[in-house]
Amino acid sequence: MTISYPELLHAVLDIGEAMQNSGAEVSRVEDSINRMCYAYGVRRVNSFTITSNTVVTLELADGSVVTETRRVHPGTADFARLDRLNDLSRYVCTHRPPVAEIRARYGAIAAQRPPSRLRTYLGGVLTAAGFAAFFGGSLPDALAAGLLALLIETLMLLPIRRQLNPLFYLTVTAFLTGLGGIALVRLGVGRHLDFILIGCIMLTIPGLAITNAARDLLSGDTFSGLSRLCESLLQAAGIACGCAAAISLLGRGL
Repeated sequence: MTISYPELLHAVLDIGEAMQNSGAEVSRVEDSINRMCYAYGVRRVNSFTITSNTVVTLELADGSVVTETRRVHPGTADFARLDRLNDLSRYVCTHRPPVAEIRARYGAIAAQRPPSRLRTYLGGVLTAAGFAAFFGGSLPDALAAGLLALLIETLMLLPIRRQLNPLFYLTVTAFLTGLGGIALVRLGVGRHLDFILIGCIMLTIPGLAITNAARDLLSGDTFSGLSRLCESLLQAAGIACGCAAAISLLGRGL
C-alpha cells in the first residue's frame, strides 16, 4: 500500500485537533498523533501541542521530512465525541487503513449531531437544582436555580458567543444570572440568593479546563498547563465579578 505522508499527516492532525476541541489534554493528543504516525512506518515523529497550536514533523525512512502546523480554535467539550475519536485512533494504529478510509471515518464522527437542546436544557436544570440543594438550599431555591439554568443554557447556545471574548461573555452571563436570581428571590420563587447562585455558577465554571491544566502540569507540559490555568482562573474571576456586580447593584438586603 502506497502512502502519501502529507495526506496522512493532514488526516491525523484532523483527528488530533478534534480530540483537543472535545476536551482531551495535550499529552493525550500528542500521544495519539505519535502512535498513528509510527503505525505507518515513520522513522521519527516530532509533535508539539499547546492549547492553541499543534506542530508535527515526520522524518521518513528515506530521509525526507514532512511537516504541518495547525491552529487550534477553542471548541466545546464533548466526551462522547472524544470517545469515538479515541476508538478511531486505536483503529488506525491497529489496522493501518488507507488515508481515504481515515477521512471517511473521521467525517462520519464530525457529522454526528451534538446532544439535542432538550437534553442540554434538562441537564442544565438538573445540575443547577441539584447543586443548589447539595450546598444547603431549600426546594424553592432548587426550583429558582433550575429556572435560571434555562437562561444560562440559552446564553451559552447563542451563536454570538463564538464571536465575543470568552471572558467578557462569561462575565455578562454571570451578571445576568445574578440579576435573574435577585428577581426570583424578590418575587418569592426562591429564598436564599447565595444557594441559588452557587447552583447556577456550577454551570459556567471551567472545571474541565482546570482539570486538564493540572494534568498537563503533572505530565510535564508546563507551558500548556500554565496557559490553561491562567485562562481558567481569569474566567472564574470574571464569573465572580459578574455575580458580585449584580448583587452590589440590586441585591443588598437579600
